[in-house]
Amino acid sequence: MLDSTSICQSDAWYFLGIIQLELEDPATAIQCFAKIEDLTRYGEDLYWYQALAFVQLAKENPLMRDKAHRAVERALGNTNDPERREQARKMLKQLSQ
Repeated sequence: MLDSTSICQSDAWYFLGIIQLELEDPATAIQCFAKIEDLTRYGEDLYWYQALAFVQLAKENPLMRDKAHRAVERALGNTNDPERREQARKMLKQLSQ
């Protein structure tokens, strides 16, 4: 079980990752998300934001398409939100083109 310090650090990395994503710095966002210790704490949201970061990277670097594709598939498999599921399907279609 994680102590309160680990939880606070995980929260900080999670929100820093989201901020970096908003600042269009997907590589740093992914680095932040990778430092989170308790992945289950954030549920499907963590998978979703990781997928968005990888899709942003793939737009900049086509060599990242495979990683982005896998990240979106993982997010799709971990969400029950119909809106996210539809958006993930669209992202997968775009990555396949």
